[in-house]
Amino acid sequence: MSDPLLRIMSHMETEGVTNETVQRILCQGPEMETNKWSTQVALFDNFYIRFLLGKDVFMLPPGAINSTHEEIAKKVLQGFNLVVPQTNLQGVRQVLERVLGWDTGNEQLLKRIYSQTAPKLSPKKIDGELSIMKSNNEYDHSNIDALLSSHNKFDVSLYQW
Repeated sequence: MSDPLLRIMSHMETEGVTNETVQRILCQGPEMETNKWSTQVALFDNFYIRFLLGKDVFMLPPGAINSTHEEIAKKVLQGFNLVVPQTNLQGVRQVLERVLGWDTGNEQLLKRIYSQTAPKLSPKKIDGELSIMKSNNEYDHSNIDALLSSHNKFDVSLYQW
């Protein structure tokens, strides 16, 4: 589980989503057909809570997630044996390798897989962690931060919990 706002920024950069597109998605009213906005809204409006609580909550319009949804999501998370925040993956690598038998250190394999399957993507180190982002794709997110913060306050609270 990664920081909700960083997850959104990463998604925007990886997929080439502009600030204007996100503003249109989050500021549209419920008049847009549900099947068109449900997935788009979920990506930018409390995705974790929507995902954890299933289809009915996933399909809610922008801004519909509230503190009741957050409390239910906390109960769902309490049912998990392990939830790993991505704030410091280096610190949990040994646990993942020892307990789950995962090979978390094969960065050369990741680079090879991504170069063969998605040539438009390139591995990049960010704060010591391997991250996959579109090459030369940087955006100024400063003017959308407030909108994303307001639309994801319950996901942020859940993540900090």
